[in-house]
Amino acid sequence: MLQAVVSDFLALPDLTVTTFLGAGVPNCLPRGPSLTTIPIWSEQDLLQTLRQTAAAVDAVLLVAPESGGILELLLRTVEHLHPCDRPRPSGTLPVLLNLDDQRTRWFTDKLATWQWLSAHGLPTIPTRLIDRGVAEILLRSQDGGRHGDSAQDSRGTPAVVIKPRDGAGSDGVRIVRDSRVRWQDLPDGAANAPLIAQPFVSGQACSFGLIGGDETEETTILPAAEQCLDCDGTSLQYRGGVVPAAPRVCEVVEKLARRMSSAVGGFRGYLGVDVIMDEALPEQVVIVEVNPRLCTSFVGYRALSSENLAARLLGLPSARHRPARWNSGKVSFDVSGGITPHSETLSATPGQCVRGTVGQIL
Repeated sequence: MLQAVVSDFLALPDLTVTTFLGAGVPNCLPRGPSLTTIPIWSEQDLLQTLRQTAAAVDAVLLVAPESGGILELLLRTVEHLHPCDRPRPSGTLPVLLNLDDQRTRWFTDKLATWQWLSAHGLPTIPTRLIDRGVAEILLRSQDGGRHGDSAQDSRGTPAVVIKPRDGAGSDGVRIVRDSRVRWQDLPDGAANAPLIAQPFVSGQACSFGLIGGDETEETTILPAAEQCLDCDGTSLQYRGGVVPAAPRVCEVVEKLARRMSSAVGGFRGYLGVDVIMDEALPEQVVIVEVNPRLCTSFVGYRALSSENLAARLLGLPSARHRPARWNSGKVSFDVSGGITPHSETLSATPGQCVRGTVGQIL
């Protein structure tokens, strides 16, 4: 994804790009006089280099996981720059092409996300805290083996999804399938519990993206993408997706995307929203999570787009004041940034679920 984003910014006229790369990480970025790559050796080195670099540029895009407070720390580092730190006479601070620290904090904590979505009247999955000890008991006692290896084999069987309260991607996501367990009967966890529990919702897993603008600019709503997931019955693995989703799916998801955009309000940067189209009620779409950062699906969107989406991230007038333009056809993308411009999605290992056939996603 880094290669894709850097390439898009370099393609814009009169723009130079500076990016960080972990020491020892292979450099697959484009070469040229408009790109400066700075090696990073430690967290302390990262924060110091970020302060120095951010003070000398006009815009900053942070691409980092929200788990472990990493994204919030980087955001605060840039937001707390003082105008006196700027080497230029104007003393103006750089434009931060990310959601602000406060709203990032809401969407990093999955319990806070559920509370925010509920408060704004947006459909979402009931969420409660669960203590680690309770989660371990559920995972040890589940009878998922008698229901088969596929999540689809458990239709009609009560199921609970347990995931880290502060997590990114599919790390730590587990499915509890036990006929004796009901989500509503689980004991509430302590206020500082590290895990959340949600009832399993069966349906088509999708996502959509939002490219924000400030208070005077309209948010760009990106089309729905189908998510490709592997499921072994108790855990999920995100593998990429296909964009756009089927026309009917796009139509239903776009309605929710507009409501989400209105609730968030003006912002800079990118939001990725994971949703499920309920199997029993195709018109019902629920939000699972909100990712306050650039997501893997961006590589699919940029391949499908007939314009440079980086111009929208920067808020250039040439891109902002007209609808996004898309090529015909479909694009498959994977987690490594690979692109396949056709309608076929990623192949799955026999016995596994793909293309949103399981109901709980990242």
